[in-house]
Amino acid sequence: MIAGDTGARLFADWSRSLHTEKTEQELLERIILDATKMVPGAEMAGVSVTERRKIRNAAWTSDLVCRMDTLQSDGQEGPSLEATTMDGDAVRADDLSREPRWPSFSTRAAKLGVLSVLSLPLHTDEEQLGSLSLYACGPAAFDLDSESTAAPLAAHAALALSSRRVEANLREALESRDVIGQGVGILVERHKIAPDAAFEMLVSVSQHNNVKLRFVAAHLADTGELSWSTPQK
Repeated sequence: MIAGDTGARLFADWSRSLHTEKTEQELLERIILDATKMVPGAEMAGVSVTERRKIRNAAWTSDLVCRMDTLQSDGQEGPSLEATTMDGDAVRADDLSREPRWPSFSTRAAKLGVLSVLSLPLHTDEEQLGSLSLYACGPAAFDLDSESTAAPLAAHAALALSSRRVEANLREALESRDVIGQGVGILVERHKIAPDAAFEMLVSVSQHNNVKLRFVAAHLADTGELSWSTPQK
């Protein structure tokens, strides 16, 4: 990265631009592509995200990175997983052919030609979101300069990811409110009942069938039927 005020300004512009990405997947792909350009030593990158207490390999710059992430998830060990579960510093390995911390992953990664890795947690003050991992084929590809560049990059990426998820949740909540309102309106008109009573009818079907309320309301709006049956496969 460019040093001094110019570098800081360019980094700030990059950080703001992350919020223009339309979907979470586009955001993650943008982060890993830019990380390989901005972090000294990085040849490849991947992102793992935490969803419902599970870790998912979400984006990668090459098939080799995908294999790195799969090796870690299958063996339940590795720098990416360690960064995802820790709260703080980066995890760095300079030579996976000699790395004792993750014996199974390190041996297989080295055989595939990957020797250097730098993994950073993606988190905010409120939540752990996942990890960003950078890879290189040669040994000792990452140094303190790499870490000092990657750390703020990961921090801004985490903020952008958190913001994207909050926005998506708000949008889903608004859409749910609208479709539930439609369902209530249909029942009020059909049965000549109060809105509270119509809402309770929707809730009853939702609870009885263990189906989200918005799905019951959407089904009613689409078909005119309040009853619910599980679709046949």
